[in-house]
Amino acid sequence: HAYIAAQRDDGFGDLDIYKVTFNSEPGANSAKYTIVQGTVSSDSSAEGKVKIILTDASNKTIGIYNSQIKGKFLMILPAGKYHIASECVGFKPFSEEFIVPDKPQPAEMQKSIFITK
Repeated sequence: HAYIAAQRDDGFGDLDIYKVTFNSEPGANSAKYTIVQGTVSSDSSAEGKVKIILTDASNKTIGIYNSQIKGKFLMILPAGKYHIASECVGFKPFSEEFIVPDKPQPAEMQKSIFITK
């Protein structure tokens, strides 16, 4: 299991704690996951909410994440090809494809989103 804190429309206010259950037994021959730690930064001193949309190679939405300008985000993903995009009022959209390689466990990678006015 893993626990995350997130602010969601169906939540109880500010940040709520959610339990994530992985569908495999520890040590089982299953999909490997990589922890993707990300940051959001900009060319401006403005503050605001950033919506991050993650899709897979078939354009299926994997997740929608919320962060702040100068904030952080965390994703746990299996190996594969992904597309990440951001939306933020007053800023140009950010869009980029990236690959999560198939690595031995545990694996981590960094992802940066830089938005401009």
